[in-house]
Amino acid sequence: RSGQSLPGGQVIDGVLPSGLGQTFDATTDGRTLIQVIDVSGIGNTLVLLERGLGDPVACTPEPNSSGAPGRLRAEGSNSIGANDLTITAASLPLSSFGYLLTRRTAQTTPMAGGSAGTLCLGGEIGRFVGQVASSGTTGRITTIVDLNAIPQPTGFVTGAAGERWTFQLWHRDGVMGVATSNFTEAVSVTLQ
Repeated sequence: RSGQSLPGGQVIDGVLPSGLGQTFDATTDGRTLIQVIDVSGIGNTLVLLERGLGDPVACTPEPNSSGAPGRLRAEGSNSIGANDLTITAASLPLSSFGYLLTRRTAQTTPMAGGSAGTLCLGGEIGRFVGQVASSGTTGRITTIVDLNAIPQPTGFVTGAAGERWTFQLWHRDGVMGVATSNFTEAVSVTLQ
């Protein structure tokens, strides 16, 4: 997983592509692999690779004050029974507050609500306002998604197998010293 260190203290900054080394084992869904890869300066290393769960949404995010657009990654499991889904936003402005949004449909709305970014969700939007967080010194916010209590405007709903939920993070930002907000890219997860 991104941000966790390898032997020798080297930190993975992004996703290691599969196929770099010899695969020894994989889960039945193919999302988790055990491989031996050659890591520069360390040599052969046994690595657990976890593929992301989400599918990108055709909605282009605007760069934020960090100079890059906010990224979003779904991790864990899309199984309702496992209830182990987390959504991590990265490339956020430092010490910026934000929270996750969700909806079953995607739609593109530039500068929604006066934001500097593009909202990629349509219709009534659920807000994870109970999990407002700061990006701190890492520029990241991680949200735990309870698939038995997905927020919607009228209350919480339980996810069902086959449903496709789209997620996006809204966050505070600033443009040339003027306070505004922005959105990360969006990711969709189909529940099982």
